[in-house]
Amino acid sequence: MRAVFSKRNRGLSLIELVVATAILSLVLVSAFQVLAEGLRFLRLNQLALETQRSGLSIMSRIGTGMQSARSDLIENSPEGLVFASPIKMDGTVEFDSASQEILWQKWVCFHFDGEALTLREQRIVPPAVGPGVPPSPTSFGSVPISKNLSNEVSSFSASQTSSSPPLWYVHITLGSMTNEQQYGMELESEIAPRN
Repeated sequence: MRAVFSKRNRGLSLIELVVATAILSLVLVSAFQVLAEGLRFLRLNQLALETQRSGLSIMSRIGTGMQSARSDLIENSPEGLVFASPIKMDGTVEFDSASQEILWQKWVCFHFDGEALTLREQRIVPPAVGPGVPPSPTSFGSVPISKNLSNEVSSFSASQTSSSPPLWYVHITLGSMTNEQQYGMELESEIAPRN
């Protein structure tokens, strides 16, 4: 009769089991750290992409609006930028029947309160060939918000760099470079009003 327990059939000793469990734990912890870092990197890149899209959209909106404006109908301050727009709510432009000049339809304000950039519009009633002096951006603080453009704007400025031809420099900084949020972008553009 052979022995029931031989060296070949022997199971793992307690020490071998502890060592194998420790090695497996180290491998799993390392894999989890790699996965967690990858997910953090993915979230950060998604936030940066959203910030970039938001910034480009804002700059495009400002550029398109200011290009349709007249340089003497633009007002700026630290609180934002105001200009007259000839574009009606349906996207068309109306002309005066007698003089064939553009009828200005509304005042458009890109209002900056230190954190958020909002779009606010105030109709010119009735639409006029000469709408008068542009209101100050601070006067738009009580005007209802047409659209919240971004809550991540950390700086916004606009200034006229040339009067002949009229050129406006617009600068926007979005995002943050803190320990928790390390993404951001700066956008600059020169815009020439055409009307």
